[in-house]
Amino acid sequence: MRYVYKSAGLLLGCSTIGFVALAPLGLSPLAAQTEAAPTVTEESVAPPATQDAGAEPAAEESSATVAEYVRQGDRHYAAADYEDAIASYTQSLELFNRNAYAYYNRGNAFRQLDNYKEALADYNRALQINPENIFAYLYRGMALQELGEDQGAVASFSAAIERNGSNPLAFEKRGEAYHAIGDKQAALKDLEQALKLYKKADKYRQERAVEKQIKKVKSSKGASESETSAADASTPEPPAP
Repeated sequence: MRYVYKSAGLLLGCSTIGFVALAPLGLSPLAAQTEAAPTVTEESVAPPATQDAGAEPAAEESSATVAEYVRQGDRHYAAADYEDAIASYTQSLELFNRNAYAYYNRGNAFRQLDNYKEALADYNRALQINPENIFAYLYRGMALQELGEDQGAVASFSAAIERNGSNPLAFEKRGEAYHAIGDKQAALKDLEQALKLYKKADKYRQERAVEKQIKKVKSSKGASESETSAADASTPEPPAP
C-alpha cells in the first residue's frame, strides 16, 4: 500500500519499502536559509562510491516504524528542534539505510546547527541514492561554501542547474562561489540570470539583494584583473632611449 502526503515542502511517498521524496514542490522551507579539509577533492564534490545497500525493512511493521521516525524528524525540524530531528532521522536510517530523504533532511538539520562536515556527508549519501534531488545539490553547495571549498561549491550548484535551469537561488549561490574564486565574469553572468528569474517570480526582496551583489562584484577586481595588475607591477620599465 502507498500513501502520499505533503511534508517539508516536498511531495513524499510512504510505502512498505520505505519513505522517499517523490518530487520537490519548490524550494523546501526546511532549508530556506540562503545559506573537510579546505582542499577540494573529487570526493567532496561527488557522491561517494556505491556502498552496500543494506537490508530493506523485513516487514510492514518495520516499514511503518521507519516512516514514523521520519515524520517525527519532520515535526522536530519544523519546530526548529534540530538535535531531536537528527536523532529521529538517525533512528529511521538505523532501520533502513537507503532512505534518501532521511539523509537529505538530516543534512539540512546538521547545516542549521553549523555542522557542515556532517551535512556534507549526508547530502553525498542522499545523492548516492537519489542523484536527481536538485535541492541536495543546492544545499551541498552551500555547505561546501561554508567549508571554504568554493570550487567544489561551483560544481555542486552546476549540477543543480543542469537538472533545473529555472531555480534563481542556484544561480545566485553559484555566482557567489564564482566571485569567491575570482571569476568576476562568470559571477556577473550568474547573478544577472538570478536577478532575471527573481523578477519573473516577483521576488522583490531577493531582487534587491542580488542587485547589491552585482554592484559589489562590479566594483571588485576579478582574478584576471588582479593577475594583470601584479604582472604590470613586476615588469620593469624599458630603458629610456
